[in-house]
Amino acid sequence: MMSVLWFNLLGNGRAVVVVLAAVLDRMVGDPWGWPHPVQAIGQVISWGTKGVLRLKLSLKLSSVGERSLGVGLGLGVILGSGVVGWGLVRLSGMIHPVVGMGCTVVLLASCFAGRSLRRAAEDVRVPLATGDIPTARERLALYVGRDTENLDEPEILRAVLETVSENATD
Repeated sequence: MMSVLWFNLLGNGRAVVVVLAAVLDRMVGDPWGWPHPVQAIGQVISWGTKGVLRLKLSLKLSSVGERSLGVGLGLGVILGSGVVGWGLVRLSGMIHPVVGMGCTVVLLASCFAGRSLRRAAEDVRVPLATGDIPTARERLALYVGRDTENLDEPEILRAVLETVSENATD
């Protein structure tokens, strides 16, 4: 009875899920080589973009038509991501409520990425601290979309800070 009371006081477990997800992210992060939801979303976007371009060419669409297809793709990815996430949580919850909560925790932890962002920043900072600018540039290039070949130390640090800040707020 007491555990049910605490569960209800915590917003039907929402606070517990958020705390557990944060702890999981801090302890495990996003291990290299493990699948990540963003990879799947990126693949869907890539396929969708190719499909939009094929349709544009075959139907001889105007820029407005192409833009409309692009907006549709964007909305489809957003809606599809939500439906897949909801479905995974719902189906796992049908197995057992604790399994559903565990699924929710894992999916939410994948959204935080705090440990992974710290690892990426450290991956660049360590060679930079020893004066190894070329290695710092190479490692930075793994995490950013810009050309890192000619960056000096302050520019590398700025790029790391920008990348961590942008991704932390996503």
